[in-house]
Amino acid sequence: IDTLMLRTLRALYPRDTLDTIRILGDSITLRRHPSDTINSQKDKLTLRLYEPSAPWAEKMLHVSNLGYDFSYTTYTSKNMTTAITGDGRVLYGQINIAPIRQITLSGQETYLKNPANSPITQSFAPSVQVQMLDFPPGVELYGDYQINLAEFALADSSTNTVTRDANLILRPGSWWKGLSWMSPRGSINQTITNAFVGARPSTSAVLRGEADPMSRSLSRMAGVYIYPSTDMLFRTENTWGVTENKVLLDSTFLDTVTLSDTTVQHYRNQRTPTFKTFDDFSWWFNDKRDLWQTNYTLTTAGGTVYHHSAYTRFDNVVNSWLTCMQGVASNYDVDTNGKVFKIGPNASVSINRNNTPWFKRFSMTNTLSLYWYSGTGVIKAAAPEVDYYFNVSTTIRPNMEISYINLLTAATDKLTHDWMIANYQGNLTVLVTF
Repeated sequence: IDTLMLRTLRALYPRDTLDTIRILGDSITLRRHPSDTINSQKDKLTLRLYEPSAPWAEKMLHVSNLGYDFSYTTYTSKNMTTAITGDGRVLYGQINIAPIRQITLSGQETYLKNPANSPITQSFAPSVQVQMLDFPPGVELYGDYQINLAEFALADSSTNTVTRDANLILRPGSWWKGLSWMSPRGSINQTITNAFVGARPSTSAVLRGEADPMSRSLSRMAGVYIYPSTDMLFRTENTWGVTENKVLLDSTFLDTVTLSDTTVQHYRNQRTPTFKTFDDFSWWFNDKRDLWQTNYTLTTAGGTVYHHSAYTRFDNVVNSWLTCMQGVASNYDVDTNGKVFKIGPNASVSINRNNTPWFKRFSMTNTLSLYWYSGTGVIKAAAPEVDYYFNVSTTIRPNMEISYINLLTAATDKLTHDWMIANYQGNLTVLVTF
């Protein structure tokens, strides 16, 4: 980086943080950009300019709060389709403005060019959010409008997804203390996905979504939180929705001229109703050091697919750095192929330490789960399936972060009853900040 440019930026923005980051590792994911799928890239440079609160702008515009966050990332990239190595980049920007304390307006934009190992040429992901807290009193409102446009220049095509979301939370206790034990809430969500011929569709088609999309979903949620006491919470949420997808079908008819069968492909909209219910009870005791939680979830689709999920667990905070958890989880799935039941215990131990002589932060989690299966077409195993999850993350002074995740699944062969490794995943990330 040009030293003069860095000095100039620091002189213009003395309160900001300008980070130059070089990330080492075989599997790298940018924290701020979920769309950044840069794998096996050892050369990456990020510049970031941000200010959570800019007093000079707040005084000039007479607003309660104004913050911004901008970053630029460049990296080497190899396109999946052409196998040509080139330059890739990510541009990210976010601005938050709060005219008054209770209202916040936010705008974000993520631009991704030449993502590694992907046929996408470039993508745009703008979004706008509005959040109103206790305005008017006892009312919380959140609205979100997102667009995700991906262009495929070589195929001269593009895809676009539009998401609209609105959430409402009521706190009647703000109006009458006799209703402080409850909090009704609801939400509505719509997602529209389009496929376009041409890498650059019209702006109106991108913003609104086409009248005849490839898929469309609409869901509505209604629920309530109930507080029997300061240590207890009961939650129930029910979501009704419908999903429409274009399905490609073949129609065969007799050609009266040639007297032969002719097949024509056409699309038909397939409509699937969905429903989901979620019930949860949590109870804190021992000065909120311990927690007992149990919940149940039911998901249905089209009246033929049912997924039941339930678990109960007990969390115990032994001391400031050690937490233990024990529980039992189960799943019951029903579809056109039959029924499958899964149940088993699990246990977890977590260690968290901060500001030690060697580490700014250290956390480690070990989780062991056992599962038994039964149902249609399931051959009972001689022993349960064993899942082991291990995660360690640490920040070493002065500027290094290390994270390692390990997932191992062991099971017995249903015929020979010999133990085998059914699944193994490992990921190591090293982050050094200069």
